[in-house]
Amino acid sequence: MEQELILGVLIGILVLVSAFQAFQLAELNGRVQAMGAAGLLSTSLAPASGGQAQAAGQVQLPSGLANAPEMVGGC
Repeated sequence: MEQELILGVLIGILVLVSAFQAFQLAELNGRVQAMGAAGLLSTSLAPASGGQAQAAGQVQLPSGLANAPEMVGGC
């Protein structure tokens, strides 16, 4: 009887925690969508530095990563 009560309490706690996390995730999703709609969210992969704008799909790699495939034997 005592084990069933403890198990029930633990399952209840897990359900409450998961419901709280689902609420937080929904709120965060709404904030991200609002930022995207307001134009505050950048979808660029590389940060624009020095006033240089990167075109979509054109990412300039740092010099240390330029020859990475050859360094690891990639094709």
